[in-house]
Amino acid sequence: MLALLYIDADRLAMACIPNAVEQGFDCARKAVELEANNPECQMALKALDQFSLSQLYWQPLLRTMLHLEKGEHAQAKSAYLKVLELCPDFKQAREQYLSAYIDCLKLKQQMLASLDRL
Repeated sequence: MLALLYIDADRLAMACIPNAVEQGFDCARKAVELEANNPECQMALKALDQFSLSQLYWQPLLRTMLHLEKGEHAQAKSAYLKVLELCPDFKQAREQYLSAYIDCLKLKQQMLASLDRL
């Protein structure tokens, strides 16, 4: 999943991450090498915890949605400002951006309706 985020960031121009494709392929290679019983798996999981995906609009967008669901409007607005900072045309192309990750029409419509409340 992490590999796809890096590659999508570059391919869809969702964020400016230096060497995004190379980092994506490195993550994919590491994932292929992992096995559930491999002691290095825990080390890899800890390393993944150190990755920051904050340069991608998806992370603050999910935070926005979670805050809206919890009724935390001020926090949702703050997270949404980060989305707009990372992806200035998000308001105009939000359906396209959501479609990059979500195939389910009903879920996409729910997210769009939630964003309309901001």
